[in-house]
Amino acid sequence: MSPVFKAVWFCILLICADFIAGLLIAHKKGGLNFRLLPKFLASEVLPYIGGLLILSFIAYLDPTGAIAGILAVAVTSYGLKLLADLKDKFNVWRGANLDYTALDYPGPPHIPR
Repeated sequence: MSPVFKAVWFCILLICADFIAGLLIAHKKGGLNFRLLPKFLASEVLPYIGGLLILSFIAYLDPTGAIAGILAVAVTSYGLKLLADLKDKFNVWRGANLDYTALDYPGPPHIPR
């Protein structure tokens, strides 16, 4: 099994764990709405899984394996981002208040409607 496939399956596992952690936090805070779950899956979870599967298919089609290293690094860096998200969700689950203003983090850009 190539490193790309291992990294892709690891990232898919992390995406599922991140999704389940988000569900648990929403349930704990009382904001879980099952009617919005299919829309959330279609717009926020499945596109990432589909993108990872496309990357693994590209690595499968490359007979030389030259692109596999680049794809493995890209997928692994995305996996590290998912691990950081899981760590933040675990801290929120424990009751921590994540305040990024102390780090001079400007926050997400404001998009006017």
